[in-house]
Amino acid sequence: MKGDFIILDVKSNDRICRILLEVRSDQAVVEKVCNTFSKVGKETFLCTMTTDSPIAKIVSSYSILTGSMLADSVVWTFILEGYSELKHVLKDLLSVTKGVKVIKVKKILNNEPLTAKQEQILRIALDSGFYDFPRKVTERELAKRLNISQSSLSEVLRRAEKNVIIDYFRKRGL
Repeated sequence: MKGDFIILDVKSNDRICRILLEVRSDQAVVEKVCNTFSKVGKETFLCTMTTDSPIAKIVSSYSILTGSMLADSVVWTFILEGYSELKHVLKDLLSVTKGVKVIKVKKILNNEPLTAKQEQILRIALDSGFYDFPRKVTERELAKRLNISQSSLSEVLRRAEKNVIIDYFRKRGL
């Protein structure tokens, strides 16, 4: 399928996994892939799909930064606490598929103003027109698109906005 597919979140219950995707493609592609979707930009959609894939179930147990769906594979970016957690991820994935390959391991220092979740939600809010004047989407509508409560969305946005403002002033020595 033609387009960019970015996996934002994977949630699992006992039987199925719900995957939140950002899809940059035309609506016909989105309709084939997604169960539900919302248009958030010219050719950008936020959508959910469900699957019973054992890989998705494993991935839902870990913190993911992103996943990118390519023609013949999926590339995951995990946030892990150390090499022992990396070994657990690999062991779990190798138990259901042999097509696992570590491309890069990077140790990072957390000096970024935003968490991965805050960055994703801020980007989606910005792309959806939440920060436009007048707003193109309300907080309630955005929370519904993201499948989170309005109070959770409000808290994530306020913390993220505060962190961005603090970082802005810190960089200018104010």
